[in-house]
Amino acid sequence: MKKKTVVLIMSLTLVACLSIGATLAWLTSQTGTLTNTFTIGKIGLTLDEASSYYNIVDDSSIRTTTGNSYFIYNSAVLPKDPTVTIEANSEDCYVFMSYVPTDSLKSVIKSVDVNEDYWTKVEGHEGLYVYSQDGEPVLVKKNSDDQKLEPLFTTVTIQDSCDCSDFTDNEQIVVKALAYQWVSENQYSNAVQAAADSLL
Repeated sequence: MKKKTVVLIMSLTLVACLSIGATLAWLTSQTGTLTNTFTIGKIGLTLDEASSYYNIVDDSSIRTTTGNSYFIYNSAVLPKDPTVTIEANSEDCYVFMSYVPTDSLKSVIKSVDVNEDYWTKVEGHEGLYVYSQDGEPVLVKKNSDDQKLEPLFTTVTIQDSCDCSDFTDNEQIVVKALAYQWVSENQYSNAVQAAADSLL
């Protein structure tokens, strides 16, 4: 009887130890590692135009990133093709361009031949344009190659009879460009505001 009691106690002890061991093993179970990676989007762009001399472009492949000097006279057609290139591997982005002439120069400009097949005027912001197709803003998608966009315009035409008496040596058309990274839907209005703040 005593021997049976000892065996019973030992059996119960063993069961209790196994139960505790199983419980401890369950409490210390763990998962694999979940790693979150954060990166910063990259957009690179350049703005250039064909280099001209005395209002003439000899070779449109020769580009300048600082601009040209022009001579103004009645009915002059000035070659100017401001062009944005989105650099390889840039993130998806909206692209904006602006041109702002000084007041005196603006008063003698007859027309600027904006390429409306690819650039649409941003409503409410004079001189601001967005890259587009069929009149709707489009994203320039990420690509492993540089993407040269169509020029904003190719010529500026001076009025047939212009009064340049108010001109100074600093009359300019300032052209700028901005690329705005796309991160979610319904952010176009934010892109417009950023472009207006930066370019105008």
